[in-house]
Amino acid sequence: MFAEARKRLQEQRNAACLEAYRKEVKDNRPTTAQGYYLKGLVLEYDVEREGTSLVEAVECYRMASHMIHNTDEYLFLSIARALLKQGPECRPASLTYIRQASATRHTPEVDLAFARYFEIGGDFGQARKHCIKAAIKGRVAGFFELASLLRQENRKLQAFAVDVVRLLAGPFLALVLGAKSRKSFDGY
Repeated sequence: MFAEARKRLQEQRNAACLEAYRKEVKDNRPTTAQGYYLKGLVLEYDVEREGTSLVEAVECYRMASHMIHNTDEYLFLSIARALLKQGPECRPASLTYIRQASATRHTPEVDLAFARYFEIGGDFGQARKHCIKAAIKGRVAGFFELASLLRQENRKLQAFAVDVVRLLAGPFLALVLGAKSRKSFDGY
């Protein structure tokens, strides 16, 4: 039931992204960093095609990053996210880009990226540490990820406590930080 709703929402996001991308294209090629970024998003989140679109998305993100002289941590995080989706063989390369994002500007989203990297590798202790950092910096996704990790470790009471704190702190974070509190590593 929810999978179908998520798929429809993703298709709507892709359609909006594709429309914005078409405005940035000349001769079927992006001409700006924004065009390459948008094309990367469309390829990464394309719900119909899998596999090759992630490789193409990484190349688009790299081109966008190169065009703006590697000054944006979100492009590095996008590259890392797409690499993590490609599987275990691309995991070491994703860590390189997460570190580059951290060196460029360490945001809470970088902590969420580290958390996802360590979660995939099975190092739940490091993943929890980074989730806590993101949660302390006001990202609701940090609470969600932390509760998820605790459930994976069969620590259900602690996960429940984190969920309660999230429910209590969430409205306050939304009021104080606004849209920033909803930012995450996985979304755009």
